[in-house]
Amino acid sequence: MIATAWQDAARDTLSRWSAEMIHDSVAAIAKQPAYATSIRQSLLGRFVVMAAVALIVVVIVGRIVVARRIDEQRSRIRAGRVGARDRADYWGAARELANRGEYSAACHALYAAVLDSLARSGAVRVHPSKTSGDYSRELARRAAIATPAFAAFARQFERTVFSTESVTSDDFDRLFAEASRIVEPSVAA
Repeated sequence: MIATAWQDAARDTLSRWSAEMIHDSVAAIAKQPAYATSIRQSLLGRFVVMAAVALIVVVIVGRIVVARRIDEQRSRIRAGRVGARDRADYWGAARELANRGEYSAACHALYAAVLDSLARSGAVRVHPSKTSGDYSRELARRAAIATPAFAAFARQFERTVFSTESVTSDDFDRLFAEASRIVEPSVAA
């Protein structure tokens, strides 16, 4: 009985409201300032959303491309197919820089050459955050034959490059001699 009374009341209310009246009421509500949005705000909002979506897509695509390149490089290294073009010639760069009189830069290239040679032999894993002490400890943990020679080379490198005096040709020659004790002279030449 209660359900029938409710249904009758709803039917009476709906019969009093025409479709035009409902449409006019909704339009009047939509025109209130709380619901009004200017076209400029609407377009700006859409532009911001589209720009944000485009930026997210670019970041995702960039990340995928970088990840693929890294994976390809790792697979080439694991397969032992790293060619000459993939490996920098630090020894040649050190000699070239020394010939130009840029002894400090030449010493840095020499340090990179030693690390590259040790990394290729599997004695160390090169990482930009590692210090010469980190490499010395890594060599010692692996009981590498090069441990004492590298420690001496690293001390000489740090004294030479990080001193207050300019690096000279003699400094480079001494450091090159230390480097030759770590790496076979045929590799260093």
